[in-house]
Amino acid sequence: MIRRSILVTIGLPVVLLSACGCGHGTRVQLVPRALDGYEQAMTLTTETARWAEDAERLRVLAEFPLPGASRGKPMYLLYLRIPAGVEQSPVGPEGYLMTRGFLIQTRVAHAGLASAVEGEVRIKGSGTGRHAERRLEVTIAFDEGTRLVGNVIATHSAWYVQGFETQRRPADVHSLVEQEATQERVVDTAAGQVSEQD
Repeated sequence: MIRRSILVTIGLPVVLLSACGCGHGTRVQLVPRALDGYEQAMTLTTETARWAEDAERLRVLAEFPLPGASRGKPMYLLYLRIPAGVEQSPVGPEGYLMTRGFLIQTRVAHAGLASAVEGEVRIKGSGTGRHAERRLEVTIAFDEGTRLVGNVIATHSAWYVQGFETQRRPADVHSLVEQEATQERVVDTAAGQVSEQD
């Protein structure tokens, strides 16, 4: 059961990747919502992180198996929609130029979807070829209290991301797209009012 509680601070150090490229590129620290006042951080790694981009959004999907593994059936799904062409973006549900996303836990007692409500994403990388990468430093708080900090190295695969968006989780993704459309209308309305005043 997902419960809503917005975190004010995140307070986790960013996990640094080895400069030599050893190990798995995508590695994050996940701290689930505290139960009985006790927090247990988990290190998650994966070899399945993909990105796609259109004129408005960079979309990133990372699928994490059980802690300790880098392959296998995903236990956590991280999906982000980042404004295209930026190197840094705040995370939150309000504002058109914000990164939106969610974290899905697919198994065990606390399975469900948590929405990203606060944090920051830094993006590096260019090109759109088959092996083009996007490197993300993420610091994200979710609405049920979970925190996620670390690095995601995603390879280009438009069909893989689109498959997630249109076949595996279409309703969840559509909800984010609707939020973006609503915020765009707010911006357009405000711009129109300013234009009329001039």
